[in-house]
Formats: sequence, C-alpha cells, structure tokens
Amino acid sequence: MRFKTTLLLLIFTVIYALPTRGFSQIIHTQTFTDLLNSYQLAFTNAKDHYYHICLPEPSSNIDFDLFLCSDEVDIEFRYSIVGKDEVIMQNPQVFFITWLADAASNEDEKWMNTRVLDEKTARREYGADWAAEASFRPKEGFSTYTTGILRAFMKEELGLAIVVVLFDDENEIPAFPANMLQFN
Repeated sequence: MRFKTTLLLLIFTVIYALPTRGFSQIIHTQTFTDLLNSYQLAFTNAKDHYYHICLPEPSSNIDFDLFLCSDEVDIEFRYSIVGKDEVIMQNPQVFFITWLADAASNEDEKWMNTRVLDEKTARREYGADWAAEASFRPKEGFSTYTTGILRAFMKEELGLAIVVVLFDDENEIPAFPANMLQFN
C-alpha cells in the first residue's frame, strides 16, 4: 500500500512539479504536511537546489515518511516522524541506535561517528528536548550512496523526528541547514 502511495505521489510530482524546475523549492506531499502540522514541526526549504520526491530504495528496512532528491546534485534526504508513545517505550537513545544499526554498515573497514547534543544545543537547533547525530557508511541494502548523516531529535510531548542525508563524498559534506526540520 505504501509503495502504491509513493508511486502515485511520484507521478503527481512529475506531472505538476516539472514546470517549476527553475525555482529553488521543495515539493512534498499534503500527507507529509499534515504529519508536520500534527507534530508541530517546521520544514525549512533548502534554497540551493530543486528537490523533488524520489522513490525509496526497495530493500530499506526503515519506514520513512518522505524521500527527497535532486537531479542537480547527488544527494538524498529521508524523513521519518515517530509518535511519542512508540519512542518513550524504548527511550530516544535506544531508538536512535536501532535506526543507526539498520542504516549503517558494520563491516570492519567502515566507520561510524555518533554524538548526543547537549540540551541547550538541542533546543536551539531543533526546538527539542534531546538530539543526536551520526555520520556513517550506509549498508548496501540501505543505500547506494557511500556516506550518510543521521539526525534524530525528540520533544517529549510530541515524538521523534529523524532526518537522514545521503551523499557520496565524505570529504565534501554538502551544505544543508542543520535544522531543515525542527519543532516549533
């Protein structure tokens, strides 16, 4: 069902978004907008390139709410929003590490760096009570990109938001706002 919905949204985007190709904007769905509103999240447009909905990697075990990519630059954004009841059962640290374990390679020559942000930084950057980020090498089944950044942040009364950015050169981390998604 989710694949059919994603496919229909992709077709809609191709039909209606291509005429606006020259503008710096992000096209996303009303379903995602409704999800943002229900969790009191603000979505900031990246103004450097045109981003559009793209099809997810079929082998990913993680359920994302939105996939965005650009034809101009080789980068992909994945977003997921999880309700507070589901997160609090595990606590955000366990939830974060579980997501990272699903996305990151654990082969010997691969690397992974994680850090939990202090509460002041979490509030300033994301409007959150807790935040963490990781840089990693994606598993083959998760993405064909060679480098990933995972950012997770939680507001206790609302839930957890996750942003994954995928690209190819870890020496040239693309410029994108740290707070593309944040709690109001």
